[in-house]
Amino acid sequence: MDLLPYDLTAIKSKRFNTLIWVANDVCPFECWYCPEGIWGGNTKTPFTWNQCSNFLDIALERIPSCSFVITGGEPTGWSLFPNLLDKVYKPDFDIKADFGWFIFIISNMSKSKGFIDEWIDKTHYLVASYHPNVINTSKKREAWFKKVLSFKHRTRISIRMLMDPLHWDHCLEMFHSLNDENILLEPVTVLSFTEDGKDFNSLYNDNPNIFAKQYTQEQIEILNELKNKTGSSYVKTHKFDHTISNEITLEYKSGDRQVLKNQSGNSDVYQQIVSKGLNKFKGWNCEIGFKDLFIGHGGEIAASVCMARDEKYIGNISDVDKIKWPTKATICPYEWCLCGSDFLIPKYKVTEEYAA
Repeated sequence: MDLLPYDLTAIKSKRFNTLIWVANDVCPFECWYCPEGIWGGNTKTPFTWNQCSNFLDIALERIPSCSFVITGGEPTGWSLFPNLLDKVYKPDFDIKADFGWFIFIISNMSKSKGFIDEWIDKTHYLVASYHPNVINTSKKREAWFKKVLSFKHRTRISIRMLMDPLHWDHCLEMFHSLNDENILLEPVTVLSFTEDGKDFNSLYNDNPNIFAKQYTQEQIEILNELKNKTGSSYVKTHKFDHTISNEITLEYKSGDRQVLKNQSGNSDVYQQIVSKGLNKFKGWNCEIGFKDLFIGHGGEIAASVCMARDEKYIGNISDVDKIKWPTKATICPYEWCLCGSDFLIPKYKVTEEYAA
């Protein structure tokens, strides 16, 4: 469904709650477009498994239904990664109901197939990030795709193909030639906010939709036309053969409303919002921290990825008794909303109607 050509006044969502856990800040890859801080990172975990488990008990009660996204660094290298999956994975829960955690793993799939075999069946969704600047020979590339696609009937798979301007011909050829009916293929662009060591806040206040300087104008024109490729059997690739029951309501200044039901994910709506430059919510009320959380690799708890509250963190999983849970909406201080999960946190423009 195309968005209406009017100014937005509210975004309301049901069953799109998200808890994002950055398991570590260590990655075995050294990609030119990623912060150098994660090339080495810290391999020590500053909290115990018992502390982690106690926090999860609280989170499971507070957020009975959510998308649980485990990322990094490279999360599969985290020592507590197996414990985390064992704790939250429920083999028989109904993902259409209003309870249960839908488990996403974001991984560069650098670990061995044998290691991945041990945990892949405790996931519902695998986001496999393809980085051709590291997977840089024909032999490595063939082995990587073979390994990733071997799991396509055991979990739902999205391959995020980094459209690296330094490996452009290969990326474009792979994007057009990979037509597996059981996966989602997403072209990912390197944007300029990854450059020049900009601080965190600048990402949300500069224009984020500027391509990295390494792209040529011809490449940018091609990227503007590339769309996600969704295989016809993508939704039915494993035992959960349906999408999460959900609903997004968009309200406009004109008084019109659009209700989008049972989206397979938030990416399509978010891409439309971004392409129209409507991902600007500065001064809006946003309900971060009510049913959505962001966990840093040191156990820091934030109400959202953007950390828009005056106090960046609301607590730490090592001391759950001191967590300051939000009780009212936060006024957004940023020019741009850059995260697909933050975008779907309920938010509304401060008007007389909503202030009443």
